[in-house]
Amino acid sequence: MRRIGLITAAGGFVFLHCGVEPLRANLILNGSFELDAPTAGNVAPANWTLSGHRVIVSGGEGFSDGALAAVFDNGTSGSTPPSGTHSAELSQSFASTPGQTYTINVDYTTFGNGGAQGLGVKAIGSGVLLDQTFTRTATGATQGFINRYAYTFVANSASTTISVRDATTSGEIAAADGVADHVEVNTAPKYGRAWNVDFDSGVTTTGTYIASGAAPIDGKTWNGVFLGNRNTPAPPNTHAVTQNNLLDSIGAASNVSITVSNINQYDTEPDGVSKVSHFATALMDDFAYVPGGSGDGSFVISGLNKNGRYDLYLYAMNGAYSNAITSFTIGSQTLTAMNDSLANPLLNFVQNNNYVFFSGLLADSSGVISGTFNGGGGGATLNGFQIMEAPEPSSVLLTALGAAGMAARRRRQ
Repeated sequence: MRRIGLITAAGGFVFLHCGVEPLRANLILNGSFELDAPTAGNVAPANWTLSGHRVIVSGGEGFSDGALAAVFDNGTSGSTPPSGTHSAELSQSFASTPGQTYTINVDYTTFGNGGAQGLGVKAIGSGVLLDQTFTRTATGATQGFINRYAYTFVANSASTTISVRDATTSGEIAAADGVADHVEVNTAPKYGRAWNVDFDSGVTTTGTYIASGAAPIDGKTWNGVFLGNRNTPAPPNTHAVTQNNLLDSIGAASNVSITVSNINQYDTEPDGVSKVSHFATALMDDFAYVPGGSGDGSFVISGLNKNGRYDLYLYAMNGAYSNAITSFTIGSQTLTAMNDSLANPLLNFVQNNNYVFFSGLLADSSGVISGTFNGGGGGATLNGFQIMEAPEPSSVLLTALGAAGMAARRRRQ
């Protein structure tokens, strides 16, 4: 990320960032808990309000941002203070704009062996704006794979309070902990045109349908791209499929096309109820499938703006099997969807688990973005994708320049 210093007309000095991501600051203070020394008791981290017990700040049970994290530890009868319940909640308020869409990201993992640990994420303005709970099974005494949970909400007041809370209901005592880090709130990016694509095998939804994905966009129209009947041709035989003239996310016609190659197709629904995903089944139960040892699958998205900038969500989830780790490569960047179950059942979109997010991709001079995907013994899956026209860094720069100029003009008056 490049930082540029600008001198305003009033002689002030403003730093602006130019790079792939838009200029957005975390609206939460001490969201990575780095302002605190490690604690042993139930003490509120800096800038946070604590109710219930217990939370400690520690780096010994996992972290994703810096070297410390908030550990939700219900403790034992010998703890300070004595505990035995999962009631801790950390909250913080920030200035918000009514009608503005915000994103909240929270990284979460577990430590120890003690069944499912839960975390609740809430946003409150004039009423409850967001209230989500997710769980993850604690299966080892070492740091687990940290996943990022992302949500959006629309503010309806000048101040919004967000909170993260221990939502463990398994009855576990003194055997496992939940670990939260990188609590971040930002204004949602102002995306331009977007496209949603779901790869179908004919068992579940086909054609266009209306649904939401992980991307913070308003349009909910999905293109169902039919890959062929389930598991035909039989692995390891593969083929290629192209669909032209995709509808955009609000249902308007476009020249955007998708081609997937060296793929088979699969659908988990005929395998029984226990193998079906527990949310977004139209997207998450059927997919372009690359059997293990069959090389790389590939995707080509064409008809985009020449040299345009895009954000891309790629989904990878093998129903409820949770055994298809999938790595996606675009240019020199590789991101991996671990496709681990985390909890039974998994009820939401989890970054780096059932989707990956590429930010600031540049289409080439022909308006094409392409990549490959592969996996381990369980094969690789590509359930679908969402691609959006991203804000250009130049527009962010101009917005910041305008704000700096207005501030300077006000100081002169």
